[in-house]
Amino acid sequence: MRRNALLIAALGFTLACSTEPQTVTSVTLSQTVASVQVGAALTLTATPYDQNDAALSGKTVTWVSSDTTIATVDSSGIITGVAAGTVTITATIDGVSASATVTVTVPSTASGTGS
Repeated sequence: MRRNALLIAALGFTLACSTEPQTVTSVTLSQTVASVQVGAALTLTATPYDQNDAALSGKTVTWVSSDTTIATVDSSGIITGVAAGTVTITATIDGVSASATVTVTVPSTASGTGS
Protein backbone atom coordinates (compact mmCIF):
# COMPACT_ATOMS: atom_id res chain seq x y z
CA MET A 1 0.00 0.00 0.00
CA ARG A 2 2.83 2.40 0.86
CA ARG A 3 4.53 1.60 -2.44
CA ASN A 4 1.32 2.49 -4.36
CA ALA A 5 1.00 5.74 -2.45
CA LEU A 6 4.61 6.67 -3.32
CA LEU A 7 4.05 5.77 -6.96
CA ILE A 8 0.91 7.89 -7.14
CA ALA A 9 2.66 10.79 -5.41
CA ALA A 10 5.62 10.54 -7.80
CA LEU A 11 3.31 10.40 -10.81
CA GLY A 12 1.42 13.46 -9.59
CA PHE A 13 4.69 15.34 -9.07
CA THR A 14 5.90 14.40 -12.55
CA LEU A 15 2.67 15.59 -14.16
CA ALA A 16 2.73 18.84 -12.20
CA CYS A 17 6.35 19.50 -13.12
CA SER A 18 6.04 18.58 -16.78
CA THR A 19 3.66 21.44 -17.56
CA GLU A 20 5.65 24.15 -19.31
CA PRO A 21 4.95 27.72 -18.20
CA GLN A 22 3.24 29.97 -20.70
CA THR A 23 6.28 32.06 -21.56
CA VAL A 24 5.75 34.70 -24.22
CA THR A 25 8.52 34.52 -26.82
CA SER A 26 6.94 36.62 -29.58
CA VAL A 27 4.07 38.99 -30.22
CA THR A 28 2.27 39.50 -33.54
CA LEU A 29 0.08 42.49 -34.38
CA SER A 30 -2.96 42.38 -36.66
CA GLN A 31 -1.32 45.11 -38.78
CA THR A 32 2.23 46.46 -38.79
CA VAL A 33 1.53 49.37 -41.14
CA ALA A 34 -1.77 51.24 -40.99
CA SER A 35 -3.38 54.60 -41.52
CA VAL A 36 -6.21 56.44 -39.85
CA GLN A 37 -7.75 59.86 -40.36
CA VAL A 38 -7.79 62.62 -37.76
CA GLY A 39 -10.81 62.01 -35.52
CA ALA A 40 -11.23 58.41 -36.68
CA ALA A 41 -10.33 55.18 -34.90
CA LEU A 42 -8.56 51.96 -35.80
CA THR A 43 -8.21 48.82 -33.68
CA LEU A 44 -5.06 46.71 -33.51
CA THR A 45 -4.90 43.32 -31.83
CA ALA A 46 -1.83 41.69 -30.34
CA THR A 47 -1.37 37.93 -30.12
CA PRO A 48 1.32 36.43 -27.89
CA TYR A 49 3.03 33.14 -28.81
CA ASP A 50 5.09 30.71 -26.74
CA GLN A 51 8.33 28.90 -27.60
CA ASN A 52 6.32 26.30 -29.57
CA ASP A 53 4.58 29.01 -31.66
CA ALA A 54 1.31 28.28 -29.87
CA ALA A 55 -0.95 31.29 -29.34
CA LEU A 56 -1.44 32.17 -25.67
CA SER A 57 -4.53 33.62 -24.05
CA GLY A 58 -5.23 35.52 -20.88
CA LYS A 59 -2.18 37.78 -21.19
CA THR A 60 -2.31 41.52 -20.47
CA VAL A 61 -1.30 43.85 -23.30
CA THR A 62 0.21 47.27 -22.62
CA TRP A 63 -0.22 49.71 -25.52
CA VAL A 64 1.90 52.83 -26.03
CA SER A 65 1.94 55.60 -28.65
CA SER A 66 5.29 57.20 -29.49
CA ASP A 67 3.56 60.61 -29.82
CA THR A 68 0.13 61.20 -28.30
CA THR A 69 -0.15 64.57 -30.08
CA ILE A 70 -0.46 62.58 -33.34
CA ALA A 71 -2.35 59.45 -32.19
CA THR A 72 -3.49 57.96 -28.91
CA VAL A 73 -4.01 54.30 -28.09
CA ASP A 74 -6.14 52.92 -25.28
CA SER A 75 -5.80 49.73 -23.25
CA SER A 76 -7.87 47.82 -25.85
CA GLY A 77 -5.62 48.76 -28.78
CA ILE A 78 -7.99 51.37 -30.19
CA ILE A 79 -5.94 54.06 -31.93
CA THR A 80 -7.45 57.51 -32.47
CA GLY A 81 -5.98 59.98 -34.94
CA VAL A 82 -5.29 63.37 -33.35
CA ALA A 83 -3.15 65.28 -35.89
CA ALA A 84 -1.41 64.55 -39.18
CA GLY A 85 1.85 62.64 -38.83
CA THR A 86 3.33 59.22 -38.23
CA VAL A 87 3.65 57.36 -34.92
CA THR A 88 4.82 54.03 -33.67
CA ILE A 89 2.28 52.05 -31.66
CA THR A 90 3.86 49.40 -29.45
CA ALA A 91 2.16 46.44 -27.76
CA THR A 92 4.05 44.76 -24.92
CA ILE A 93 3.12 41.44 -23.32
CA ASP A 94 5.28 40.02 -20.51
CA GLY A 95 8.23 42.14 -21.66
CA VAL A 96 8.00 41.10 -25.33
CA SER A 97 7.03 43.85 -27.81
CA ALA A 98 5.79 44.34 -31.35
CA SER A 99 5.25 47.64 -33.13
CA ALA A 100 3.15 49.12 -35.91
CA THR A 101 3.72 52.30 -37.88
CA VAL A 102 0.53 54.34 -38.09
CA THR A 103 0.13 57.33 -40.39
CA VAL A 104 -2.54 59.84 -39.43
CA THR A 105 -4.00 61.87 -42.29
CA VAL A 106 -6.31 64.84 -42.48
CA PRO A 107 -9.59 64.02 -44.24
CA SER A 108 -9.81 65.71 -47.60
CA THR A 109 -12.63 68.16 -48.10
CA ALA A 110 -14.57 68.34 -51.32
CA SER A 111 -14.39 71.77 -52.88
CA GLY A 112 -16.88 72.94 -55.42
CA THR A 113 -16.20 75.45 -58.17
CA GLY A 114 -19.54 77.19 -57.81
CA SER A 115 -21.67 78.38 -60.72
